[in-house]
Amino acid sequence: MQISSRPYRDERDLQALLAFATEVAGLAPEISYFHIGDVLWGMFQNVVFDPQQGTQLWENEDGELLGFNWVSPPGVVFWDIHPRLRNTGLLEEPMLKWSEQHGSVTLKEGDNAGKRQVWIRTSDADPQSMAFFEQRGYELDTDFMYHMRRNLADPIPDVPLPEGFAVRHVGDEDEWHERVETHREVWNPSKVTLEAYRRLRQAPGYIPELDIVLVAPDGHFAAYCICWLDPVNHTGEFEPVGTRPAYQGKGLGKIVIAEGLRRLKAHGAHTAIVFAESGNPAAQKLYQAAGFRAVNRDLFYTKVL
Repeated sequence: MQISSRPYRDERDLQALLAFATEVAGLAPEISYFHIGDVLWGMFQNVVFDPQQGTQLWENEDGELLGFNWVSPPGVVFWDIHPRLRNTGLLEEPMLKWSEQHGSVTLKEGDNAGKRQVWIRTSDADPQSMAFFEQRGYELDTDFMYHMRRNLADPIPDVPLPEGFAVRHVGDEDEWHERVETHREVWNPSKVTLEAYRRLRQAPGYIPELDIVLVAPDGHFAAYCICWLDPVNHTGEFEPVGTRPAYQGKGLGKIVIAEGLRRLKAHGAHTAIVFAESGNPAAQKLYQAAGFRAVNRDLFYTKVL
C-alpha cells in the first residue's frame, strides 16, 4: 500500500472527514475519537482555526482517507487512524513525525524555555497506542477527558422550568448576537464571533432545532448547548454546553441537557455522548445527573522535543 499525506483543501475534504468519522464510529465506537460534531464544531467554531494549516490527511493510492492529524489549539494534536490500520506501524510513525514538526509549540518559560513541546491525544481504551507513545519517550499528562455516554432508551430526567424561563432553540438572526455573547461569557476568553456563528449555522450537519437555549425572564440566554447528530450510527453529541456565570449554581444546565436528549431522541438518536474535563467536577456531576456514565478516558501524551 502506498500512503501519502497532504494538507486539508476544501469542502470535499470536509465531506471525507465526516464520512471517515461516521465509519470509524460504527466500526470501533469504544475507541472513536471523532464524532461528526467534533469535526464540525472544531472546524467552524471560530474564524481563527485554519484547517488548511492545521489539518493533514493521509490517503492510499486510490485517494481513500486512512487517517488525519488535527492541530487545535497550537501544541495539541488530535489524530485518528482507520481501525484496520491502527497499531500496524504504517501510519503512527509518519503521523507522529508530522505532529512533532507541525503541532509543537516553543516553550517560553522554565528550564525548557526555547525548546518545543507537543501533546497528542489517545485513549485508555487503546493500550497499544499508549505503549506506542511511552516507548518513544512520551509521558502521560495529568489532564484528561472523560468520554461519557447514555442510552436514550433510558428515562430522560424531567427537569422543571423555573418560573418565567423558557427552553427552545435559537431563533432568527436578531438573536444570534445574544447567542454569541452567551458563549463568550461562558468560555471567556473565547475566539467565537458573530461571523463564526453565522458560518457555523451554514455547516453541513448543523440542525437549528438542536441549537438549544434557556431564556431567562428578562430575555437573556441563561444556558445553552448544541447537539450534533450522526444519523448513520444514531448517536448524538453535546458540544458545547454552558451556563452563563450569572446563572451558574442553579441547576439550569440540566434543563438544556434534558431538552437536548429529548430532541436527539426525536431525531432518531439511540445514544448520546459528551466529554468532560478531568479538572471540571461540576460538569462531570451535571452529566451524571442527566444519566451519562464514563466509558473511557481521552488521554494526552506529551514530550519536550
